[in-house]
Amino acid sequence: MQTTQQLLAAGIRYRLAIMDKSQRWLAEQVGISKYALARRMHSKTTFDVDLVDRLASALGTDFSGLIALPADAFNKVA
Repeated sequence: MQTTQQLLAAGIRYRLAIMDKSQRWLAEQVGISKYALARRMHSKTTFDVDLVDRLASALGTDFSGLIALPADAFNKVA
């Protein structure tokens, strides 16, 4: 079973892939460094609620849109 952190990271990767955007772009959109985003994406640091809200907004979705992915999404971002 995946943790919420892993689901968020997978959702972010999926959204970035379908938007053809990079983690650098997303970090710039939400006002954090690429390094800070990468640490969260690799579960070195946790996502906080405010950041998740900003990330989701930049990706054109909400929290549930980040974690409720199509069944094949994990194969696409793995």
